[in-house]
Amino acid sequence: MKLLFVLEHVLRQSSLRLWSGSSKPQGCRSKSLCYCSTPADARSGARVFDIVPDYDLNIMKPNQTLFDVTADGLKALEKVLEDFQPEIVFVQGDTTTSFIGALAAYYKKIKVAHIEAGLRSGNKYSPFPEEINRILAGHIANYHFPPTQQSVENLNRENIHEHVYNVGNTVIDALFLG
Repeated sequence: MKLLFVLEHVLRQSSLRLWSGSSKPQGCRSKSLCYCSTPADARSGARVFDIVPDYDLNIMKPNQTLFDVTADGLKALEKVLEDFQPEIVFVQGDTTTSFIGALAAYYKKIKVAHIEAGLRSGNKYSPFPEEINRILAGHIANYHFPPTQQSVENLNRENIHEHVYNVGNTVIDALFLG
């Protein structure tokens, strides 16, 4: 089974937590695991932890808007999905990158797994744009990995009941593994 992880830049705390309990990604050119990120240049510190994305979406620009990130990210992900052809795309959290990863996979009829699913503030404008990213990614996803029972209940209130797996809090888990 081919899996693609679409994550915000690797030094984002949540992305590092994701890899804390497993071996780091090692490349995907002919393998079943692939890692896609933005940005992946040396300035972002991506190589500090020796976690090098297989695909850099290369969409970050000075003074860009959410419109730019969304449109450019969808186009970049279209190429990644065509090249790697995953069976499941994993997205994490509430970033715009997570949302567009879910949306791009949906457009290609690829299943989506949402890590840190079900987090909700109850106000679609706060935090902005994270809250709406969470909601939209959650409704696109086929598999949901919420960190808490409260997150499970949030998903249930939105009529999301299937393939919901409470996996615990990655921050706490990382502390115990560290």
